[in-house]
Amino acid sequence: MSAVPVELPVELGVVVEEVRERLADRPGALTAHRVADALRSTGRPVGDATVLAVHEELRRDVLGAGPLEPLLRLPGVTDVVVNGTDGVYVDTGEGLRPAEVRFADEAAVRRLAQRLAALRGRRLDDASPFVDVRLADGTRCHALLAPIARPGTLISLRVPRVRGFTLTELVAAGAVSTAGEWRDGFGQDDPACRTALVGRPGGATGGGRGLPRAVARPPPLRVARGSAAQPRRRW
Repeated sequence: MSAVPVELPVELGVVVEEVRERLADRPGALTAHRVADALRSTGRPVGDATVLAVHEELRRDVLGAGPLEPLLRLPGVTDVVVNGTDGVYVDTGEGLRPAEVRFADEAAVRRLAQRLAALRGRRLDDASPFVDVRLADGTRCHALLAPIARPGTLISLRVPRVRGFTLTELVAAGAVSTAGEWRDGFGQDDPACRTALVGRPGGATGGGRGLPRAVARPPPLRVARGSAAQPRRRW
């Protein structure tokens, strides 16, 4: 598995920090024109390639998930984990693997964690070092700041599934019973049982609501909800 490398060369990383400081002194929209002006104020040569590279790095840093954004767009990705400055890991369905993404220092990881929390109106600092939020696109974000977290600030992003499961996939995974087992469970050979999903009570995400919603293009379903202690039917 490969990921898009987003680590900046050392020299360009220094330039980005210098431009960031100058832009912070004069708040405004992040545009390539403002980046070019900030570069000129540093006394460095200003070329189109440099302006675009610095602008793109700053854009990643203030929008979306920053340098983690390319990983979140990988096909089949389920999790992206930042283990401080020790490394970034991605899971595309085959377990966590190292990604070709690195953060320059602990401050960069902390800054990203705080920005993700702020996107949902939450604070993340030494007085409140842990946050659990759901981002606008449904991604679940957990973050824990150093020094409580070791070796540094930790970030975990759980990506929501973009499609539901088919009945075949649910049966293969052992999440639901086969049609024959449904009939045996009801104690009758009722054809209606062939299109029944039996779930346990579990709030909005379990039983009668969560399971049918998880199924992609389900057939007409009759849902039974109940428990072993107090069985009941709801058709």
